[in-house]
Amino acid sequence: MFFILEKEDQLPHLPHFDKCFIHIITNNDNYHPAIADVSLIYVKPFDDKGYIFCVNHTESLGLKWQSLKKLLSEKELYVLDAKHTKYFLTGNINDVTFNYIEKHGCKPDLSSCLPLINSNFYTKYGELKNVNTLIPISKHYEYCENLYNSLQNYMIKNTEYLHKLTTVFFKIEKEGIKLDKACFLKYHQNHPTPQFSISKGKVYTQYNLYTLTGRPSNSFNNVNYAALNKENGERTCYIPNNDLYLEFDFNGYHPRLLGTLTGYEFNKETNVYTQIASILETEDIPKVKETTFQNLYGGIRYELQSKPFFKNVHMFTENLWDEIQYGGSITTPSGKIFRLKDIDNPNPQKVLNYFIQNFETSQNVEQIFDLYNDFRLLKSRIVLYTYDAILIDAVQDEINQINEIINRLKYPSKVKIGTNYNELT
Repeated sequence: MFFILEKEDQLPHLPHFDKCFIHIITNNDNYHPAIADVSLIYVKPFDDKGYIFCVNHTESLGLKWQSLKKLLSEKELYVLDAKHTKYFLTGNINDVTFNYIEKHGCKPDLSSCLPLINSNFYTKYGELKNVNTLIPISKHYEYCENLYNSLQNYMIKNTEYLHKLTTVFFKIEKEGIKLDKACFLKYHQNHPTPQFSISKGKVYTQYNLYTLTGRPSNSFNNVNYAALNKENGERTCYIPNNDLYLEFDFNGYHPRLLGTLTGYEFNKETNVYTQIASILETEDIPKVKETTFQNLYGGIRYELQSKPFFKNVHMFTENLWDEIQYGGSITTPSGKIFRLKDIDNPNPQKVLNYFIQNFETSQNVEQIFDLYNDFRLLKSRIVLYTYDAILIDAVQDEINQINEIINRLKYPSKVKIGTNYNELT
């Protein structure tokens, strides 16, 4: 039976299936999915051979995208990257890369899956918008078959948290950020391929969810959006699509997160460092901040091990270290597993740091997921996430509503407002 589907009258002859691995091939892998078009879709039912559905390719006719979208969104899908897939399909989408990482502690190395001809085309024609439509369909099929064969043992349903994780960062990414392109090119004069991430006045970021700690990085097309320069004016290039930017960042976030984990309750209404200053019997807040972080991530000094909060953190750190030493692994509240063998030069402070970074991310995901429910009727949109800060492209008339929503969050935050990303006060 055929394995290439390019005509509508072939679809009724497909065997019935409920679950499948799919891989969406866009016109160019280098383009951000928000501005890419579908070329081919590989579909591998678990009890049948793989098929290539042709949408737009030089070697074939094209199927109607909407009919394919409806067909596949009704299935239980397993994919290499769920966040990427959500740009094109809805429904029950499970990310097999997370499943691989859970078992092995690292991303799968799939470089050997790619046929040489595919690599050669990208070396020579990688900047062409439709490079994938020039690569033979049979080679795309070969690549996807290799992917499935490498990952078939990881076709397991994701947890509720992982579904929330991919949904939250997909929703942030797809909004894009309005950009002053002339300003952007001023600061990136030698940028080789702005077309990969800039379209219709917006730039699109991309969060990597497969980091060692589970804390997302955000670097795409030669720009690190998690570390835009605060001093040289680069941030002035990012401007609101609505009326203004509103950024809120969680105050004293890591001490509060450690309070949650260790059972020490900080007052939500009072600055966390003021409360720690009381514990340390001092009024020097800058010194308190320095002392707090030196002890949290350098180890609690002996003279502080009997003091409230610091005692809790010391015991928690020791317990984590004992657990990973004797059991070989620890599991965070989000389900992330850290194995001793996967951590370079492990020590109690590094284990705590990994644990708290993952906990920070999971707490943020839960809070942002809830925010989207509150934002349903608003025109304001979340457009950037940088660990303890969330940037909102806000409508002026919605500021009071946004502040009310933020004040209901689990952790207290500080709000800044400005007309561009560089001028937030």
